[in-house]
Amino acid sequence: MGVASRIDLLTAPSPPKTRRVPVSTNDVKAAIGKVQIVKEVQHGVVQKPTFKGASKVIFSFQSIVCASYICSFGSELAINTILGAYYLKNFKYLGQTNSG
Repeated sequence: MGVASRIDLLTAPSPPKTRRVPVSTNDVKAAIGKVQIVKEVQHGVVQKPTFKGASKVIFSFQSIVCASYICSFGSELAINTILGAYYLKNFKYLGQTNSG
């Protein structure tokens, strides 16, 4: 063993230390051991949508409130613009930035 190989051994990085992680005997993904299925998951069956079910969702209170806000959003922007122009015209001391 020469001098160069001894220097290589001293400066070579040491191999990473590995730790052993204990393996659970109940692994859900691998379906190993006793695996309990949660009761809430068992009743989640996807059904084909019907007109009656869709109409219940469409005409629910939350959907009507959301739809009315979406429909009035353009009006809200127009009113804000008109008010900004009104304040700029009648209250010149506010300036363009503070008027609207």
